[in-house]
Amino acid sequence: MTIFNVNPTGSDSFFTFTGALEAAAQIDDQAEIRLSPGTYWGQITISVPGVTVTGMGSSPADTVITGN
Repeated sequence: MTIFNVNPTGSDSFFTFTGALEAAAQIDDQAEIRLSPGTYWGQITISVPGVTVTGMGSSPADTVITGN
């Protein structure tokens, strides 16, 4: 499994959720996208097989994906 870390401050592998998802689509392996706590804006469609998305906050409310 390949792990992609996302942090909107840019201190991890990817600055955006979309960037990590695009990278996951390029590998021939299972992938986990780990989202640092924060709010991620945009409408995301995950059509890549074998991708898991995990919020890394201490509670589910710490990591939010919103299309509004």
